[in-house]
Amino acid sequence: MLYKYPSHDSIIEVVHYAIERIIAKEDKRARAAGVSLTDSPVISVLAKVINTAEGQPPKTPFGDSPRDGFLKAIYERLLAERGRLHFEFEDEAGQTQREPMDTTTWVACLRRIADSARLRKAPVTGSRGYLDFLEEWMGEVDLRLTK
Repeated sequence: MLYKYPSHDSIIEVVHYAIERIIAKEDKRARAAGVSLTDSPVISVLAKVINTAEGQPPKTPFGDSPRDGFLKAIYERLLAERGRLHFEFEDEAGQTQREPMDTTTWVACLRRIADSARLRKAPVTGSRGYLDFLEEWMGEVDLRLTK
């Protein structure tokens, strides 16, 4: 994906959308398969992606359950997404340059989303507060994008 945005805030918005779209799509696929994802494991996946971006491989592998398969898909799709995110900017000579997503911005976005998920997660086992919010929010964003 190639984005051209003038401000840092716009870049953050694009990255957040890309990350949360992946989470929402995998959650939707899981529900269609009769698998219920919950907030806590999704937050753990975000932590694994952050650790991987910072050069630390995940400490625990994903299991073999259907739920773990969807969580692993989120992890793998997020790693792939970072590789697809590039930004264009004009250098001092007026030439258009293309730059890959830097680790600092990527990790900051992941942390911000993980913080949001923690805030929306109810203090009970099986909470879907964040995932339910995300489903509704993505629907609203997609509706705005199609207008």
